[in-house]
Amino acid sequence: MTLELPFGEAGAREAGAGEPGAGAGTRGGPGAIEPRGASETHGPGAVAALPVSVVIITYNSSAYIRDCLRSLREAACVREVLVVDNASTDGSAELVARDFPEVRLLTNEKNVGYARGVNRGLRESREPFVLVLNPDVRVHPGAIESLWRRMEADPSIGIVGPKLLNPDGTLQHSCRRFYTLGTFIARRTFLRRVLPLGGIERRHLMVDEDHDAAMTVDWLIGAAMLVRREAADEVGPMDERFFLYFEDVDWCYRMSKRGWRVLYLPEAVMVHHHRRESARRPLGRTLRTHIASSLRFYEKWSGILYLFKRNRAKMAGLSLLVADLIALNAAFALAWAARGSVASILEKPVFPLSAYGEYLLLLDVVSIVSLYVFGLYRRGRLGDWADRFVEVGKALLAANVVVMALTFLSYRKTYSRAMLLAFAAFAPVLVALARGALARLYEAAVSQRFDRRRILVLGPERAIAEARARFLQRPEPGYEPMFVVLGATAATRRPATFLAFLQDERVSDVLLLWSGEWPAGWAAAAPGWMRAGISVRIVPEFVTLLGGAMRIEEIAGHPALKLDRGARPGLLGPGKKANDVLLAAILLVVLAPFACAHLLGRRIRGLPSAVERFRASAPDGTVIVRRRGSAPSPALAAYPGLPSVLAGRVALIGVAPLPPDVVANLPVSLRHLHAEARPGLLGAWEWRRDRGPAEQRWADLEYVLGWTLARDWKILVRSLAAARVARAPAAPIAPEAS
Repeated sequence: MTLELPFGEAGAREAGAGEPGAGAGTRGGPGAIEPRGASETHGPGAVAALPVSVVIITYNSSAYIRDCLRSLREAACVREVLVVDNASTDGSAELVARDFPEVRLLTNEKNVGYARGVNRGLRESREPFVLVLNPDVRVHPGAIESLWRRMEADPSIGIVGPKLLNPDGTLQHSCRRFYTLGTFIARRTFLRRVLPLGGIERRHLMVDEDHDAAMTVDWLIGAAMLVRREAADEVGPMDERFFLYFEDVDWCYRMSKRGWRVLYLPEAVMVHHHRRESARRPLGRTLRTHIASSLRFYEKWSGILYLFKRNRAKMAGLSLLVADLIALNAAFALAWAARGSVASILEKPVFPLSAYGEYLLLLDVVSIVSLYVFGLYRRGRLGDWADRFVEVGKALLAANVVVMALTFLSYRKTYSRAMLLAFAAFAPVLVALARGALARLYEAAVSQRFDRRRILVLGPERAIAEARARFLQRPEPGYEPMFVVLGATAATRRPATFLAFLQDERVSDVLLLWSGEWPAGWAAAAPGWMRAGISVRIVPEFVTLLGGAMRIEEIAGHPALKLDRGARPGLLGPGKKANDVLLAAILLVVLAPFACAHLLGRRIRGLPSAVERFRASAPDGTVIVRRRGSAPSPALAAYPGLPSVLAGRVALIGVAPLPPDVVANLPVSLRHLHAEARPGLLGAWEWRRDRGPAEQRWADLEYVLGWTLARDWKILVRSLAAARVARAPAAPIAPEAS
């Protein structure tokens, strides 16, 4: 029976109906069909399996997916079909698993969006051509063969799409021109009802073109498109910032920019149940999603916004300046109100707020200058809340000292030292809060997939392969990576013209994977990219040997990278030990009530004290015992070990404590940490527990290379306020042998 046949020849082998000796999914055995020139058939009217993987994304698609898979089964011309289900609740996944066992079913725990589902299918598929198909598409016989033959015949084609018909047989305008502002108004606003915008919409839908002739187009709707894997590898997968809508527009746009053709092929015919929910429901969620995706597309490719992005450091500094001025003036107003509340017990009168104009101007100027001198307007200095509070507090403390000194030299009646003291209390808090609000606003924009920075990773093929794997294992939020092999394309053969390529691709950051394989001329081109506002980072092959603090010095006319090791010996010096002892003594007193309450609560609930004892390697080779409790915050959990800090056996803040056998097996680049720092009850590794031991060790490396007393205070502030990241001890730490 026809419906019992699997998909193509490869599927028949998987079902046990193939030739003897042919393995499932193999290409080189008897009867295997090679990607090029596939013409072998089996039996009267049989069609050879093409080197095509079909990827279908389902989400509550049970009403359509059966017909779609039946049409593919009847065509029997592809090597594999993958269905990626986005947590459907209508039984779509169960239907596929029950009625189509030859399909590879991949399920997601939640609805991750169309683009992410397609990308998972791309990663899991094996063939050099991938047909991305909607579940509401029915494939006509011969359609997939027509798409594949045309793509095989023309290596310049990156995407080819069929003619799509509505269920009633009428033409569906599936090839389009790119969106303009007029297009959006004509198709998505009420103005289409009152203005003669039909011509704009007709041009967008290419209504006046001959849809019975093949033609190169701007983009094809993603309901059915055959993609060349080579092209997808070059331009990247679908952009996952688009949850739904515009991911197909963006993909085709990137194909065109990188020189790949997007072709409409009317010989291939499929039927698409196009619902256009965004147009049917004027105020529905679908329309809101469509509008949000269109804004993301504009934000990504707009030349005007790209100009701002290339100067984002200046824009960020300006935003911080405005936020700081608002916070400083609010702090002064609170100080004036506080001064007025105690006017009866102070000798000097309180003047109207308007009388303090010069005083306020002085405070603003000195505070802003102090924040600038302390480096708080540099790019990337927002940090987390602990960073902001400590750094802002230091800068404003210095500013208040300067203003206090100036008031001694002035005899103006409106200068109030009491107000200055109140301002000193309010200003750090309000400035830190204002900067935190700005940071959260930006994080919210990034979480909504806005302002993702395109970072181009450029280097030799071997280095690019390693970088691609690293980005897959540890994605960088807010970044959209592009991987380009040096010399693989025309754009990467001439450094003099590479800037135009970067600007055309809207690249904001370049990551150069530097090695001895680099040809001459590229190093000299990088300063030109930076002058254009593009951030450039260089990763040498020996990067693991470099410290966090470095500078370039000239020696005999040669620029040399000077590593600054000035801070590192301090980790074993008396200043670090004295700081640990002081902080431990303060914590013993301050946290005593909380520790007792926590211990009492555990006893009331019948829980053990849960004090952990671990063996750890000290810098001098001795073995120390680290005590740690189980508590809702890292600081409370470290309370049982504070006497050991006072006795000098362990640091309060340091690297992760490791047993000697684990230290001996660390890589050389990380083993030296335990020769330059003591294990600590607390440390930067606390915030890397969810990323595994390797991430904890790199956190330790960053801590050792950039250690300062201020950093220890920041870690302590975080530990006092933060909940524990994980209940398990920081791996790998072995329990002490009894």
